[in-house]
Amino acid sequence: MLVLLLTRLLASGLEWSGVSTLRSLLLLQLIFLLAFLVLGVTAGPWSDTNATLAIIAGMSGVAAMAVQNALVQISLKNSPTTAVMTTNVTHLMLDLGELLAGGDAAKVAKARNRAIHTMPVIVGVTIGCGLGAASEASAGLWSVVLPTGLALLAFAMGLADEHAP
Repeated sequence: MLVLLLTRLLASGLEWSGVSTLRSLLLLQLIFLLAFLVLGVTAGPWSDTNATLAIIAGMSGVAAMAVQNALVQISLKNSPTTAVMTTNVTHLMLDLGELLAGGDAAKVAKARNRAIHTMPVIVGVTIGCGLGAASEASAGLWSVVLPTGLALLAFAMGLADEHAP
């Protein structure tokens, strides 16, 4: 909760000064993921999950998730959330039902538009969960390289977009 609050305050300061919240929050998420990765592979796995470094590593991972959840709400407005998949699945199924039932053209168009935006999130999270489970089973704490690498890629894409004409 504290990371969410501090992320919002940071984003407000960035917005006030005219700095892109998206790139800055992607960088912050990357930093937390790197901390989680480095602590996990250098000091873990822990036989005592209450060890100080284990807690710091875990909270770094939680902080990365908090920043990512805030980032979607702050910098990617009108995008489906990546945190509340039950709501996304509910919306998708109700929208598909609306499309199949037909009827009011405005309702069908709204349902189609929302389904088009929600489906990639659901597919992405599903693929991510499968990759995460397979990676953790085969590589242990080194599996954090995958989300950290993806966060680095997202940040690099944000930088490239900033420099595009």
